[in-house]
This record gives sequence, structure tokens and C-alpha cells, in this order.
Amino acid sequence: GHSYSTEILNKRKDGSAFFCNFTVSPLADKHGRTTGYTSSQIDVTDKKLTEIAIKESIEKLLEDK
Repeated sequence: GHSYSTEILNKRKDGSAFFCNFTVSPLADKHGRTTGYTSSQIDVTDKKLTEIAIKESIEKLLEDK
């Protein structure tokens, strides 16, 4: 199997939202058979908010032309 990774908007236990890079990878036995999966989340909120702000700034500059 192959790993899958994407950015999603998730919620913390307290209900607040955050952007995360979510990755799921298969675990295999010595014969290559999938026996389970492992996953990880990395908080990328600051990066994502910066990307959104840059995109909005570019759009505003283009509108003003």
C-alpha cells in the first residue's frame, strides 16, 4: 500500500479549528501484507493562514489595477 497525505481543517478537543497535514500509512508484515495503519497530524495553521493572507493580498492588488 501507499501513504496518503493531505491538508485538512480539523477540530481540537476544545472545539477550536486548526489546519493540519494529515498522513495515513499502511503497516506491513514481512510478507508485504497490510496489517494495520498509522497516522500523524502536524499543525500547519500558521503556514496556511499566511498562504491565505498572501493570496488575498495578490487578489486585492490585481483588482486595484
